[in-house]
Amino acid sequence: MHELHTIATAVLAELQNVGLLKMEESWDDDAFGSGLVILGRATPELRLIWDGKDGWAYLQALDTSSSSWTDIAGPITEGDFAAGKPDGEKLRAMIEAGRRSLS
Repeated sequence: MHELHTIATAVLAELQNVGLLKMEESWDDDAFGSGLVILGRATPELRLIWDGKDGWAYLQALDTSSSSWTDIAGPITEGDFAAGKPDGEKLRAMIEAGRRSLS
């Protein structure tokens, strides 16, 4: 499983109780396998991005006033994965940042 899928699955599992769903997923093989997963309730609210060239993920929140995305947690890097699982402390920090952003 790709690192971004692992992170997105964990974030969704922890934030389902507030109605968070995966709304969209896209990948760009021409950009070193970079990808993103859009999460939200009725509209996009959070997005997980994976930079395939540098091997890191950030969680971003949508600022509706400016329609721009802002980093709220990360990075979790390829080096933070041991035995296919991300660093627990970094993952918990990402989930808590998402929870704060949604409240």
